[in-house]
Amino acid sequence: MEIGILFGIAAMLGWGFADFMVVMAVKKSRFMQVLVWSQVIGAIACLVIAAIFFHIPVVSQKDMLLALAAGLLGGIASWAFYKGLQVGKVAVVAPIGACWVIITVFLSIVLLHETLTGLKIIAVPIVIIGAVLTTCQKPPMNTSVACRWFLSMLRIPRILRGLAL
Repeated sequence: MEIGILFGIAAMLGWGFADFMVVMAVKKSRFMQVLVWSQVIGAIACLVIAAIFFHIPVVSQKDMLLALAAGLLGGIASWAFYKGLQVGKVAVVAPIGACWVIITVFLSIVLLHETLTGLKIIAVPIVIIGAVLTTCQKPPMNTSVACRWFLSMLRIPRILRGLAL
């Protein structure tokens, strides 16, 4: 197994547990307080990890601008996600929010000229279908058992995303 896959699995587990904890916190506190404190603590953790395992590098002006843009977009996305968790159902908000990976895959294909092969070609549309289906109401009672089973299987894009992408 590639080391990148192991780091991806670690990220999946970390974000999965963190999102669950955020849901518990934003239902009891103001979401902005939870957002700010979780981001501050995350930044401190990153600085400590960098100080222990790496030297903090000097970056070029171009890389600094990219980092600033990424930080700004990440902050806006985190605000929207936390607010969504406060006012919505976690079973709907979390899978849709986790589909950011589709944007990343698309941009990596278009801008970095990376290619998808094998299961990845199949996984991306399943992730999209699963995200769409999480927003749908339950199928009508007269829907066949096989159809309901198929629809429930399409709701597992996070597993496929974690394994295939």
